[in-house]
Amino acid sequence: MKKLYNIVLAFLLLTASSLGQKAVAQNNYTGFEYSATCLKVGLWVTDKRGFDSCAQTKFTVNGSVVATGPQATYTFPSAGTYTVCVKIINTCKKWDTQVCKSITVKSCDSNSCKLNPEFSAKNDCLKAKFLAGGNVSGATYSWSFGDGSSGTGKDPAHTYYKAGTYKVCLTMSWKDPNTNVACKKTVCREIKISCGQPCNIRGDFKFTAHAGLVKFEASSNNGYYYDWSFGDGTYGYGRDIKHQYKKPGTYNVCVKITDKSKKCSVTICKKVVIEEPCNVKATFAFLNTTGNTVKFAGIAFGGNYFVWSFGDGTSGVGTNPSHTYTKPGKYVVCLTVYSKNKKCKTTVCKTIEVGKPDNKPCNFAGASFGYSIACPKLVLEAKNLGGCINYGWAITPAGTNNVTTYYGRVQYIPINANGVYKVCLKLYDSCNRCDTQICKTIEVKCAEKCNWSQAGFTVKTDCKKVTVVGNYFKNCLSFGYSWGDGTYSTGKVADHEYAKNGTYTICMKVIDSCNNCDTIICKKVTVECADKCNWKAKYPNFTSFTTSVNCRTISAALNTISAGCIRQYYYIGGVAATYDGKLYHSWNVEKNGTYVICLKMIDTCTGCDTTICKEVVVNCNPCDMSKASFTYKIDCNKVTVEGYNMGGCNIYGFAWGDNSASYNRVADHRYTKNGTYTLCYKVYDTCNKCDTTICKTIKIDCQPCKATASFTLDSTSTSGKAYVTNTSTGAYHYAWDFGDSTFAYSKNPGNHAYASSGTYTICLTVWDSAKTCSTKFCKTIKIVKSRTASVSSVSNTNINVYPNPAGDYFNIYTGNSTGTYTIVNLQGK
Repeated sequence: MKKLYNIVLAFLLLTASSLGQKAVAQNNYTGFEYSATCLKVGLWVTDKRGFDSCAQTKFTVNGSVVATGPQATYTFPSAGTYTVCVKIINTCKKWDTQVCKSITVKSCDSNSCKLNPEFSAKNDCLKAKFLAGGNVSGATYSWSFGDGSSGTGKDPAHTYYKAGTYKVCLTMSWKDPNTNVACKKTVCREIKISCGQPCNIRGDFKFTAHAGLVKFEASSNNGYYYDWSFGDGTYGYGRDIKHQYKKPGTYNVCVKITDKSKKCSVTICKKVVIEEPCNVKATFAFLNTTGNTVKFAGIAFGGNYFVWSFGDGTSGVGTNPSHTYTKPGKYVVCLTVYSKNKKCKTTVCKTIEVGKPDNKPCNFAGASFGYSIACPKLVLEAKNLGGCINYGWAITPAGTNNVTTYYGRVQYIPINANGVYKVCLKLYDSCNRCDTQICKTIEVKCAEKCNWSQAGFTVKTDCKKVTVVGNYFKNCLSFGYSWGDGTYSTGKVADHEYAKNGTYTICMKVIDSCNNCDTIICKKVTVECADKCNWKAKYPNFTSFTTSVNCRTISAALNTISAGCIRQYYYIGGVAATYDGKLYHSWNVEKNGTYVICLKMIDTCTGCDTTICKEVVVNCNPCDMSKASFTYKIDCNKVTVEGYNMGGCNIYGFAWGDNSASYNRVADHRYTKNGTYTLCYKVYDTCNKCDTTICKTIKIDCQPCKATASFTLDSTSTSGKAYVTNTSTGAYHYAWDFGDSTFAYSKNPGNHAYASSGTYTICLTVWDSAKTCSTKFCKTIKIVKSRTASVSSVSNTNINVYPNPAGDYFNIYTGNSTGTYTIVNLQGK
């Protein structure tokens, strides 16, 4: 290609020589000139031939055409050195030429505008101090404080009207003195404005459910108040609490955990699913009536649909079916009972013998039962007819088909409502395979546990502040209020300030803990505050109020204003003081700092109001906590602490470092696992409103005692004896405390006879082999010596069978007697 180009150039030179003077002028061509401003470059041809009517002019950058014509501008994409060429082609005279130059351009941003604005912020209550970074000589600073106000300067201060989170922006501007090019950059970030310590409360809760009864257990780092919403319209209070749901479903349960100051809280919500209870229990009895015909009797608790498999390939339904077998023999009969919703079932099977003659007749001539009403329980007792008798009870409210069944000779049945009940006792003689039924009508009249006819509360509104007072006074009562805006309060008297005007439903819940009942009463309240007005125009004599500080006491006083409709309220930190008709008020604050005091004036005649706020600084230290200290003692995984050298105004608290705490000067705590813990002792001076915290690091490195105490309470007899079985592990030494001032030191005392009826606590303490550690286990029992147990087939007075009547198991106590004993099941086997 280069060779061809040389040939063409030679041809052009020959042609030019024949043109005379024009060729000489062409050889004097000088090219082009340029000027650059940042990345923008101006280009122009410096020879008049570029302006000829036959001339075509093209500018190229690194080989690419970027402009045409004798004059052009081009903006480079970035700073750097580029090859710029101009090419002129004369289309009439058929010649062209090209001149190239190396041009270097610089970016104004990279060369001049090197701003990197940043800022820091500190706040003391509502007053914030800002400091800009990026120290560039000659730069200016402008601010947007996020609340509609602005400022200038490198380190401005700004006071916010209220606490909150604000987006603050700093704009930094600068002009390059060399290029006179201006640039600016902006940086924004959110800052939190608050008075006092940050709200860092954390918490959680767990729950276990059984048959609709749910046990809730909350935990928190520094929670003090626990308010529960169970998701079914009811509420509760306390750290650990139980709640009974009335029907299955999914409930949104929330607990609001608040610290002791009531200024910091957190709400945790979880879904709790209550399943349909599936507690169907069933059994059946049978009687070989005549030939190969057997009569069956089904008994069920929690179910009402009976399906039978008779063991010979046939089936049936119903409570009391009869079935005739084709031949004698042994058959496995199964009864399946379904719940009312058909979602759960239970099956029981028994082996029967068909065709076996019955030699012993049945005699129920003396069968009967008695009853008594001990509100709210119905006590039933059948006459003891011997060891072969099985007892079944059916309780039916009059006018319904809701049958409830029970088993056993004596029953204590809770009655939830007054009314007439049909009570039937079914007796089955398992020895002679026969049964009978006795029914009575019983009327239950129990007094109402709770009478809420006088319960209620009054409501008083003051602008957006509402005060409620319960008017029902009685022991055992606790009160809780739902304000209708998602918040709750406790106590007979409570107040609440709404965030905005509107109509709200306030509900009071009263709980009678003695009688285990409650009620909810609701009222609607309308919150409506008057609009602001021009206060100074109405009352030209009104000026302001004065403040004074005496150590930790802040006082505010109002200048006299002559208007009979005026009421004044003082606020500190957004909390209003109670109106008492005085022109002054004072507060005792807990710590140093800057406080915002506000005076709200209300004209009750016209509905106008205004608010004036001032800042006051408290800088006082009335407390000397230098002598506060505590000691601790570690005993395996148990730590005992004691606080020292504090006065009578102090309250104490220990944080154990495992999310648990105690609130006494002397306390102990047992850790559940080994590890290193930070143990902190907090002392709060209630007189001077100050506190201090001292922390120490402890290490728990100990295996728990290998001796673990436990025992089972097998039964109690009507003679007053309690039968126990030792189930302890790793134990070598034993001490029993039976709760009636008697003790035993054997491994298995077997039984203990109580002198009288009552409630007793049995405790077993066990030690390891070296007696270096011990554990203790207790159970509470109830002894009722109301009758003497007897078994008709046992004549030896040294022999005792318990319990009697028996359920799934029983015990035979023979003392020193020996002999042969026969056990017969319900089928006479």
